[in-house]
Amino acid sequence: FTYICGTKNSKMKKLLFVFVTSLFFTSQKLEAQNAVTFSGNDGGSGSNQYANMGTVQSFTDFTMEMNIRYNGGNQYYDRFVSSANNGLSFANNGSGVIQFYSSDLGISWLSLGYQMTQGNWQHISFVRNGTTLSLYVNGSFYTSTSCGSGNISSAQWAIASNLANYTENSSCTIDNFRLWNTALSATYIAANYTNCLTGSEPNLVRLFNFEENTGTTLNDLATADGVQNGTLTNSPTWVSGYACTSAGGAALNFDGSNDYCSVPNNTLMNFGTGDVTLEAYVN
Repeated sequence: FTYICGTKNSKMKKLLFVFVTSLFFTSQKLEAQNAVTFSGNDGGSGSNQYANMGTVQSFTDFTMEMNIRYNGGNQYYDRFVSSANNGLSFANNGSGVIQFYSSDLGISWLSLGYQMTQGNWQHISFVRNGTTLSLYVNGSFYTSTSCGSGNISSAQWAIASNLANYTENSSCTIDNFRLWNTALSATYIAANYTNCLTGSEPNLVRLFNFEENTGTTLNDLATADGVQNGTLTNSPTWVSGYACTSAGGAALNFDGSNDYCSVPNNTLMNFGTGDVTLEAYVN
């Protein structure tokens, strides 16, 4: 009990660390979520369900991320996200392996190797930084490939549809779609991929959190480029979504001089001489 990281400390000091740790953890909570399921349209057999995001303006570096549940289908090139001019397409190969295409970046249909697990939530992030396109899965780097240096051109975007012909729509469930006009760092993605966003984050140009749970409008919560609401087409289904984490509380600010927090001695805090792990969010 009397040692933390190999340094002798008072019982009270150790208790202070434990107390502050528990305070920060209890300030976070899981938010009940909704999502939308799209039925897919393999080879023209389906109901062409998709979400129209309207026109997305041109940008260079970007990050596109979402929670996605792949629901099957056997059509090659089924789109999870696409632009009308084929400037960008995120699809699967008919069996859930992620593919990417971009005429703007000079990428022909390219398998990125990750096999999506059917029926399970996965967080997928694409980051374009200069001439490199990277894929992150569940907050961790997966792979990268080289790409051209041109801009992603301004075009209409859609979720779960190939806007060119509507016959390669993916069967999937989507939640927490986010589009940034900057390349997020690996550290930021790892720290925030499970977190709920507010829409006020810098460089966030689209945020659909799918919390409407009714109707055909997807409210864009991002404020960086004004409100650009999306529209659900052909009656996709509202369902339970991915439970992201909200800060949902407060923290303590210490002045570095004489501020501190203390709790009385408690036998529950007596860890003996065994190993102990202490964690806290510190700003």
